[in-house]
Amino acid sequence: MSGMKPSKRSVAGRRQGTAGDPCDIRIHIDLMGVRSEVAQKLRAGDLLKVELIVDGPLRSVVCQTAEGDRVGALSAFPGLAQFIRCIEQGVRYSALVERSSGHSCSVFVARSG
Repeated sequence: MSGMKPSKRSVAGRRQGTAGDPCDIRIHIDLMGVRSEVAQKLRAGDLLKVELIVDGPLRSVVCQTAEGDRVGALSAFPGLAQFIRCIEQGVRYSALVERSSGHSCSVFVARSG
């Protein structure tokens, strides 16, 4: 998929949106709350959907398989509030699995085509 290669302009694994496009967010991140039964089936190179989950006043961003199985959540990174605003505005993101085991999953997140 085009657009999913890590950017050389990333700083410390993260690149926040640019002044011209605050939704051009690319991050390397470890998912939180990883579901081991799902993560252990993943391989490097697998593509995950990034979805916003709203539960009353709570909002969370999760990564899911194509079948809808939740892998884990994106959380506690600088720019999370802006990331959520972008998703609420209709911007779509995908996560490319970089490494996955039964206990952890690292992904590269970028805007989807």
